[in-house]
Amino acid sequence: MATRRRKLVPTIIILLLAGSVWWYANRVPSVSERATLHVPTSEVISLAFSRDGKTIATGASDGTVMRWDTTTGRAGATFKQARQVCPPTFSPDGRLLATGVLAAEGRNGEVLLWDRAGRQVHAELKVKGVPRCIQFSPDGRSLTVGSADDRSVRLTTWDVEGWRERPGTRVPFDYISGASAIALTPDGRAFAACGSVGTIRVWDSSTGVERFRGMAHDDSVYSLVFSPDGRLLAESTNRPSDGENIYEPGTVRLWDTATGSLRATFQGYFRNLAFSSDGRHLAATGVDLHTAWLKSLPDSVRYMLKDSLGLYGTSSHGVTIWDVRTSRPKASVGGRDRRIVEEVFSPDGRTLATSDGVSVTLWDLGGLR
Repeated sequence: MATRRRKLVPTIIILLLAGSVWWYANRVPSVSERATLHVPTSEVISLAFSRDGKTIATGASDGTVMRWDTTTGRAGATFKQARQVCPPTFSPDGRLLATGVLAAEGRNGEVLLWDRAGRQVHAELKVKGVPRCIQFSPDGRSLTVGSADDRSVRLTTWDVEGWRERPGTRVPFDYISGASAIALTPDGRAFAACGSVGTIRVWDSSTGVERFRGMAHDDSVYSLVFSPDGRLLAESTNRPSDGENIYEPGTVRLWDTATGSLRATFQGYFRNLAFSSDGRHLAATGVDLHTAWLKSLPDSVRYMLKDSLGLYGTSSHGVTIWDVRTSRPKASVGGRDRRIVEEVFSPDGRTLATSDGVSVTLWDLGGLR
């Protein structure tokens, strides 16, 4: 009898842990699917909302860009361009959509400007290096492009009225293959860059003076994004797989842009990042809540769950929404049957748009506080 009881103990522990997993994965706030946009192009790799949230632009890997009405789900203007290298960006009034592409020779870039009808409204704006980010100023009077070549990072700015180019900023950046990601603060006063492996750096946009460097590491860097108030910089990294680690774990680091200090870290498997408009939440493509919780368990417990219930590798790449203040996951969308590749919050923070490659889903975040 005593032997049978001892044999039952591991089973009871496993059942309790499984119940905890189920409870944790299902205790999230209400996040419901509101609409799905079926995109008749190649893989959708970028998304952008207009400032009023009434329009979303989708960018596909074959260069096709489409406008969609977020209320009706109907497709609007569609246009084709060369291979996209950075996400499209709306002007504050929604009148223009700017896209960044590689020039014909493949070493430099161009910025194309499109109106609501999908007509190109101005000659290409020439960019030295590969465009990595495009941003209109808050008042819509200027457009800035962050670009990179093998030796430097550049900021190039144009006046929207007449498209006159202003004096730019260039800083040395000699990591292998140049900067893989560039981000601007919303007010445009600072910018950050990183290579595919290495350390992030932040500069003053006007002077090119370096403000700080993040900690050195050997992880692969996928994404950089500033919070809406510019006080935080989020960096997503992943460690190279050792062939056995199913999670290829990495880190999201939140940096204080005023002091250069590390504010918080989130552990998991992450790629693209997006802040909500109020800066309270950070969305990261990668593991969902289920996997995030499993990863926090000791190795012995995770492997026991894997062997007994097959839970260790069940989650595919969804989006986890993190509470920036507490560094805790708040909700998750997609995953398992949907491999999310891109996400963006609407300007009012009530909707999250995600792309699984073939369609764009709009999620209602009304229950997320």
